[in-house]
Amino acid sequence: MDVRGEFLAELEEQVGIHDLQARRIRQVPRLLYNYFRKCKPDVTLVHMWPLTTATVIAWRLAGSPGKLFLCEHVGLTEHIQRDLSIPLIVAKMILHWSHPRASGLIAVSQGAASDLANLIRLPSNTVQVIYNPVVYAEPFLRSRSSESEPHQRQLLWQGQFSKTLINIGTLKRQKNHLLLLEAFSHVAEELDAGLVILGEGMERQSLEKRVKELGLQRRVRLPGFDSNPMRWLYAADLFVLSSDFEGLPTVLIEALACGTPVVSTACPHGPDEILDHGRYGVLVPVNDSMLLAHGIRAALNRVWNPTVLRARALEFSIPKQSTAYLNLFGLNF
Repeated sequence: MDVRGEFLAELEEQVGIHDLQARRIRQVPRLLYNYFRKCKPDVTLVHMWPLTTATVIAWRLAGSPGKLFLCEHVGLTEHIQRDLSIPLIVAKMILHWSHPRASGLIAVSQGAASDLANLIRLPSNTVQVIYNPVVYAEPFLRSRSSESEPHQRQLLWQGQFSKTLINIGTLKRQKNHLLLLEAFSHVAEELDAGLVILGEGMERQSLEKRVKELGLQRRVRLPGFDSNPMRWLYAADLFVLSSDFEGLPTVLIEALACGTPVVSTACPHGPDEILDHGRYGVLVPVNDSMLLAHGIRAALNRVWNPTVLRARALEFSIPKQSTAYLNLFGLNF
């Protein structure tokens, strides 16, 4: 919609950018209509509702140039009910009109695919599942970690604690960091543990307040956004995901790729698929701080094989997932 973001500097030079300069979703159909009429792309891939529906409008008005694929990244039912002001019945009507008109539908997990198919009243096999790809190459990951492990621990955790826990994600209600703080308060002293919540967002003030209320100022850090989370993941003893819902939490895969053990809520959708029903990490019920605390204890007391965790991350590698996209688009290179 408009050119901004922390990762723009990492984009390859040969990748062209067309800036719609759209500040609101309602501006997108007109601006994209002009783009479609001028450029006539062979394939258009658009991510996340309501941008997906807005693109369908522009594409149809422009005469449907090329193929259009829509990709949804969360369980839309949860997202609409929790985060958006639009009534679910209205959203269903909009989705039922827009999404079947596309050339193909994609979701980033089986759960998100089933939810989307149910919303638009189509057979579940109508939605293709293609997982979010994660850069998985040992030299790359090691270069991103940049420091030796002892130096990482001194730099990131200040060598204060026996166990180090980390959560990485935008500070928003969906991630339920308040639940994480409650669970951590039950085990912090017992495990001599420290917690870092890496990310930025609207919930920072409420999280900082809760940290003080729980008396965890010495043990909890909120250092903000870091474009290179790998060094944090390598340094941590455990990654903890406390979300209420997801689509496919890529950070779980990144943790596995670093060989870092994981505990996660079994939220809709993604963690159960990524961790294969608990084979590659500990799963706990959603929104239960005591059970999340129990899961943290269990994960830290279990002996994990980093090689097995990294092998699991290979299932979500860029070559595997990009090939699935190219096959769906009908492109062969």
